[in-house]
Amino acid sequence: MAGLYPWGWETPDYDDHSWLTPKTLDTAHPRGVGTDINWELTPGQSHLWSKHIRGLQLFAGYPEPPCQKGFWGKSCLEIPVNRKIMILFDQEKLTTGYPELLVSGGKGGRLKLTYSESLFDVNGSKGNRNEIEGKSILGYSDYFLPDGNPNRLFRPLWFRTWRYLQMEIETSADPLTINSFSSEFTAYPLKENAVFDSDRPDLKKYGIQGGELLACANETYFDCPYYEQLQYVGDTRIQALISLYVSGDDRLVRNANYRPE
Repeated sequence: MAGLYPWGWETPDYDDHSWLTPKTLDTAHPRGVGTDINWELTPGQSHLWSKHIRGLQLFAGYPEPPCQKGFWGKSCLEIPVNRKIMILFDQEKLTTGYPELLVSGGKGGRLKLTYSESLFDVNGSKGNRNEIEGKSILGYSDYFLPDGNPNRLFRPLWFRTWRYLQMEIETSADPLTINSFSSEFTAYPLKENAVFDSDRPDLKKYGIQGGELLACANETYFDCPYYEQLQYVGDTRIQALISLYVSGDDRLVRNANYRPE
């Protein structure tokens, strides 16, 4: 809810006198485990990188495309009062990043962002992930409730994973302006230093930069960036070997065995 969010908390001038004062815990206290809130902060070991994507790929709008093709990331979109609009985005491949939605006005309305690696048919099957006919989105969602003020930026605290992203907009008595909608891609900075060649065209296209390994490499090796986001031994061994062969970067491999002292 935008009306309850502490806007400007990240700026030096923000008044945080009402915030709790941090305290130093004893060194024997567990890190990241337990049933209370007394967890120790642990220094990060990864070296993440990111790049900003100005505008997401517009695929379709329902009941009609709500704007000109050049809107996303280039111009504003005005949503009149008492309207419901649904827009589907297709990134054409799986991506990991922080969506950034900048809006003005729209008090009493609601925006819903649903993320999915695939669309599903009536039987709950994914089938060909390039096909959307007769399919619908199913996945976790973010909700943003505007407070009516200008230039309110929604950005989740943890990255999201999607190929398809569906935006549902519902306005009340206050019109809503979407100033921009973009994404900041994030992943571990694996670089393709080795070369793979083949006389088979279907194999030549595979590499780190656009492949599953990059999507599954973040603070640790993930078995899947969309679902569990856990580091399993079997998956990690394969990912680590590929990283070493293709990139030569062993930092994430070492991090897989890291234990804070």
